[in-house]
Amino acid sequence: MKIHYLAIVLVLGVALLTSGCTYTGKLDPSGFPGLGPGEETTPSLQPSPTDRMPTEQEVQIQVNQKDSSYATVTTIFAGGKGQNMVKDIAVTLICSDGSVRSGYLEPKKLSELTLQGTRGTDRITARVTLLDGKSYKIVDQEVPFKNLAGH
Repeated sequence: MKIHYLAIVLVLGVALLTSGCTYTGKLDPSGFPGLGPGEETTPSLQPSPTDRMPTEQEVQIQVNQKDSSYATVTTIFAGGKGQNMVKDIAVTLICSDGSVRSGYLEPKKLSELTLQGTRGTDRITARVTLLDGKSYKIVDQEVPFKNLAGH
């Protein structure tokens, strides 16, 4: 009997850890990791300007091409001069179907975060928050789907 409950808890735990955060509709930027103060509260597929981090605090985030089979988008923390000053990295994928998926990229060099996209052109943003509390949007770009089969 105990094994049965343990199996259920384990399955639910794995499902919770692997599930994406999806939201459609109006967003409150104060509680949403990808949007900062003054940014739009309705998801837009149009990228906006990014922030420039001070040179001594700069970090880089790599956005890979969307997977041609599964339409997933992987981001990688590439490090940089300021990598030891990073508190967290919020990544948000605004999908062409209106859904929004978000997660946190671990501020450890070469850590990865994969989010489920669509077979359309999505928008991805990454906002870095430093230990001093300052926040910088350093990625805001379109991520198109490229079907390798040509269909």
